[in-house]
This record gives sequence, C-alpha cells and structure tokens, in this order.
Amino acid sequence: MTDTESPSSPSSRRWSVVKTMVPTLAMEVALPYLVYLVLHAWGLSEVVALAWSALPPVLSIGWQAWRSRRLGGVSVFVLASIAVGVAMALLAGSPQLAVARDAVPNLVMAVALGGSLLVARRPLVFYVVRAFGETYQPDLRSRMATAWAENPRFRQVLRRATAVGAVVLLAEAALRLVAAAVLPVAVALPVLQIQSFVVWAGLVLLLRRSIMRVVREGKAAQASDSASTRNVSRSDAMVAASPSNSSALTPSRHLRVNTTSEPVG
Repeated sequence: MTDTESPSSPSSRRWSVVKTMVPTLAMEVALPYLVYLVLHAWGLSEVVALAWSALPPVLSIGWQAWRSRRLGGVSVFVLASIAVGVAMALLAGSPQLAVARDAVPNLVMAVALGGSLLVARRPLVFYVVRAFGETYQPDLRSRMATAWAENPRFRQVLRRATAVGAVVLLAEAALRLVAAAVLPVAVALPVLQIQSFVVWAGLVLLLRRSIMRVVREGKAAQASDSASTRNVSRSDAMVAASPSNSSALTPSRHLRVNTTSEPVG
C-alpha cells in the first residue's frame, strides 16, 4: 500500500477480496479435486475418492469454528449436507450422485428460502446475515431488529435477496444434476465446484452491495433531515428576533401636535 492509498480505497478493498477468495478457492475447489485425483490414481474407486474429496471443506469449517470458538447454524447445515451427500453416494455406489451431492442441500435451501417468504415473519436471509455478522458485530442483532422495524427499504432488500437466492439455488441444483449426468467425473468435479463457488460468492456480494446501498440511503436521509431541522430552527430564531408589524410604527407618527393657541371668548 502506498502512502497515498487509504485502507478504505477501492484498490485496498479489491486486494482484501482477493486475499479472502484465494484460500476459499483452494479449500473448496483445488484441494478436493487434488484429493480425488491422487486417491483415484492410487486405486480407489471413483465413489470412494469422491467421498474423500469432501474432507478439505470439512477441515476448513472445523478450522474456522476453532478460531471463532463457535459453530454457527450455517456451518452445521453445510456439514450435515456434506454428510448426507456422501452417504447417499456411497450407498448408491454412483459416482454421478457423488459429484452432484451438493444439489440436495441447494434444493433444500431453495425451498427454505422460498417458504420463508410465504410463511415466516421475516425472510430466511435476515437470520443468515445475522448469524454471519454477529461474530464480528456483537450488537448486530439489535441493530437489524431496529432496521427491520423502521426501514421499509431494508425489509424490501432482504425479501428481494431471499427470492433471488431461491431462484438461483434452484437453477444451480438443476445444472449440477445435468452436468453430473453428461460430463465425465474428472471434468464435472472441478466445473461444478467452481460453479458452486461463483454462485455463492455472487449471492453474498449482491446481498452485501444491496445492504450497503440501504445503509448509505439511510445516512443520506438522516443528514437531509438534520439539515432541514437546522434550517427550520434558524428561520424560527430569525422570526423571533425581528420586530412585530404592530410595533413598527410609533404613536407620534399618528398624532398632530397643535402649537397654536385659540382665542378665548
């Protein structure tokens, strides 16, 4: 970083995103594919090698939980979905099902997102954002509750993000099933891992940009209200300090003084 580059500059933010994405790509895409290639080359069947390829994401979740000293609901869901997908693939003995194992949790998540819009008081994305953010902002729960109660734009953004997430995850699951059926395993595995990363990263970035826009609009509205309040107060003070119309003219201007004397008798 140069001397003229602030930590919040666009280049700094882009570099921060890159530093976050590289380890994620390694754990979610590169290492699973490498594990599959190595174990399959050693003689393990495709199904068993694909099952072991789920180990790097599991270790990544465990490492994050150890660092934060907590295992959030989202991490529990991901671990459960991996376990279910691996078990289904091993029981069925199908490498195609092993490759497409993430389609099941994505379908479940899509149904949950869509259902929350219909039956829940708040959309599921509200709770997902809160679960992720509370680790870094302990007061996020109260702040989000206040924003939900007082800011219609905030409610609109979260409902829209929930609907978009449901549609995108439903489409991703369908594409995953088709790709697993028509592509060779060695091709489908990295392609679908990259697809999953792009989909989830895109949803997170879209949600973050939408929320930041709402925050900026809220700050601008507060600044405008404060400026209006100051202007009204200043006008009231000027009116109070000015003389009233009823006292603008003195009585002497309406009186004529008679200086002549009238004769008596």
